Amino acid sequence: MKKLLILIALLLVAAFLVGCTKVSMEYKLDLNNTLEVNYTLEIDKTIEEFEDASYYDLKNAITAQLELQGLQVEVNENATLLVISGTLEKQHDTRKEAYESLDAILKSEYSPFVSAGFEYSSSFFEDEYNFDAKIMLVDLIRRSDPVVIPTDMQEVLTMYANESELSLTISLPGETVDTNADSQEYSDNVTTTTWNLKYGDEKDISLNSIIVNQENVEYHENLTSSTNKIWRILLYCGGGAALALVVFLIIFFVLRRKG
Repeated sequence: MKKLLILIALLLVAAFLVGCTKVSMEYKLDLNNTLEVNYTLEIDKTIEEFEDASYYDLKNAITAQLELQGLQVEVNENATLLVISGTLEKQHDTRKEAYESLDAILKSEYSPFVSAGFEYSSSFFEDEYNFDAKIMLVDLIRRSDPVVIPTDMQEVLTMYANESELSLTISLPGETVDTNADSQEYSDNVTTTTWNLKYGDEKDISLNSIIVNQENVEYHENLTSSTNKIWRILLYCGGGAALALVVFLIIFFVLRRKG
């Protein structure tokens, strides 16, 4: 398979050999059409396996992989914890441009998904996002490129893979209509959905989000209200004119008969 979950296979699996590892992948679109991507890796340096990992330069390998994807990398560490994060932020002029930018990332060779479908549809009253993807962490280490992860390391990596925690977070404008996420949170008209994953998982990811274009809704309501007022005025004026005509005709025929 040409697309081999490069992001996880190279960036994340490398850290599995040190056991207690937390990895988070976050993708976000906000109301200002800003795209944010953030990958964070936390490694507990107090465990014995970390010292045994000296033959595999984790920091250099992971940093190089993140930079290759155009992310800005920050490394923070102390005596107990190593944190490596890669961040990408791009501003766009329209909601459609922001969607297209995220769509390209989700479907790139560095995407964590073996397949991904991301659709965006826009209308006057509301915009809708639909995301359906598959992520496979089944025997990921053995499916990795042996040039990157040597065969003699694979058994060691697999031993500690199950101790690592992986989370996937996607934030989209609007409210979630349907999702199979483990948790979701709504704030500032953006819904954040999170899936918790483990090595060995084979999971379908689904998310449907709708954002109401409130300004357009209010404009339509005001326009409809104004139109209704105009029709009521015309109706009242027309009714008044008709009534005046009837009164005039009655008076006219009454006076004519008396004459």
